[in-house]
Amino acid sequence: MNLIAIACLGFTALVLTTTVGATEAADSPCVDRLTAESAAKIGGARLPELRYECIRLASGRSLWVGETGNAAGEAVLLVHGLGNNAHRDWRNVIPALAPTFRVVALDLPGFGASESLAKDLSFNRLAAVLDEVMSLRQIERAHVIGHSLGGALSLHFGHRYPQRVNRMVLVDVAGILQRSVYTRF
Repeated sequence: MNLIAIACLGFTALVLTTTVGATEAADSPCVDRLTAESAAKIGGARLPELRYECIRLASGRSLWVGETGNAAGEAVLLVHGLGNNAHRDWRNVIPALAPTFRVVALDLPGFGASESLAKDLSFNRLAAVLDEVMSLRQIERAHVIGHSLGGALSLHFGHRYPQRVNRMVLVDVAGILQRSVYTRF
């Protein structure tokens, strides 16, 4: 696994583009937590370029996943940080990635429109969720891009599932505060 670490003060990332977003079924367990006012401030609850699906994990919990881009291209998995915007944090990055890559953006459990895992929100469990999403999407390996908490989770995912990671990009990673600590480990 190759690792590229990027520290940014102002967050602007890569974004995905493509087809239409699916409509959310009224009985879907994936229900967005954004208020109408909050959604309006960020340009809508959904990114128009993503095809959305509410997938069921082996745990029985539901996860909101959006996909777009070049279906024949290498996969890019976007892992968001803390906050209600969830996968929408990547809206400025997706258009740049979509022409070349197959882009997958998800709402981590307990964020956006995904159900919480209830008791287990450990990095081990969240990394297992990323692995399961890749399996369900029939993705063997991906370039993983993580922001903030998602960057820390991406590092853990790469450690637990190195066979799944092609390259990694970290943006404003939570927990990496001092260069001397980071380089030592």
